[in-house]
Amino acid sequence: MRKSSLLLCTRIHAVVHIAFSVYECAYSFVVHGCLLEA
Repeated sequence: MRKSSLLLCTRIHAVVHIAFSVYECAYSFVVHGCLLEA
């Protein structure tokens, strides 16, 4: 595998990881918010 494609894969993986973390945080925030409202 070439170095550039490896770098691209690493970058995509990092972005996906960050996006998933943000999604998980937002999801738990919404769930806790709903539980507090109820």
